[in-house]
Amino acid sequence: MNQNNKLSVVIATMNRTESLRDTLEYLEKSSVLPTEVIVVDQSTNTEIHSENLKLCEQINMNVQVFFREPSLTAARNFGITKAENDVVIFMDDDVRVQENTIENITKLMSDSTISMIGGLDEKPSMTKSLIGYLFGKKSYFKRNIGHVTGALYGRYPMVIDKETPTQWAMGYFFVVRKSLVEKWNLDWDERFLSYGYPEDLDFSFRYYREAKKEGLKCIITPDVTVKHMCSQEWREIPSKVTYMYIVHREYLTYKWGLGFWSRVQTRWSNFGMLLERLMHRNNAVDVIKAQLFCDTYRKDIKKGILHSELYMK
Repeated sequence: MNQNNKLSVVIATMNRTESLRDTLEYLEKSSVLPTEVIVVDQSTNTEIHSENLKLCEQINMNVQVFFREPSLTAARNFGITKAENDVVIFMDDDVRVQENTIENITKLMSDSTISMIGGLDEKPSMTKSLIGYLFGKKSYFKRNIGHVTGALYGRYPMVIDKETPTQWAMGYFFVVRKSLVEKWNLDWDERFLSYGYPEDLDFSFRYYREAKKEGLKCIITPDVTVKHMCSQEWREIPSKVTYMYIVHREYLTYKWGLGFWSRVQTRWSNFGMLLERLMHRNNAVDVIKAQLFCDTYRKDIKKGILHSELYMK
């Protein structure tokens, strides 16, 4: 294995020792290894901390382990400060890289015009349904690129068989340049607590907007493909996820300065979510409660006061 490259990996993990083991073991099998792997452990008890530390000591790579309080966004902010290399991969703790994934990233990022690469999933969960266009979950006019809709959803094209432009990247695996993150004064918004949709959308879209100003490319390509396992080892309670899904998107309409029309679109798409859940008899009440919460605290949400303490209990 060739270890002579300039690439860091940041993995935020929480209460998922077996998933983390699987992720690191697949990284270890890469044809080209990263020069360092930074594991930011936010697990909620010392026993898991100890298990994760022992695990990382057994891996045949340069793995550094840091312990932080639970927060994905804070963990990633911390992780990138520890990265010694300019090319940084953010990846989840339940991802299997292909043997050539890291090698391909190294080659692609040797092109200084490429600023970001979004990883593709081997088995993406995309649908051909036209309903998504009706409720703003995807854009017909941008359907051939990675794009962000007016209702604040990130979407990839149905078919990606070549290098394709993208306006965002999925958080389970994507590549950035640390020098550009610092130059543009970007960070992960720590108002998003836990694993709270849409922290990856926020970070990667803001990164894309800055890259576009400087004529730099943000791409997705089949050369950077992984398998996102979507681990069930530890996940947030569904009701919390619904609140985060609705409240956090509302917040982004203000943060990104998208205006009134975007908030109309987000609420229309939330109505579509309600109809879908009613059809499937699946927690429709949570959508109503979350939207009412959003309306009640709208002025605070506009200021970035999300009142997460009320729905993250």
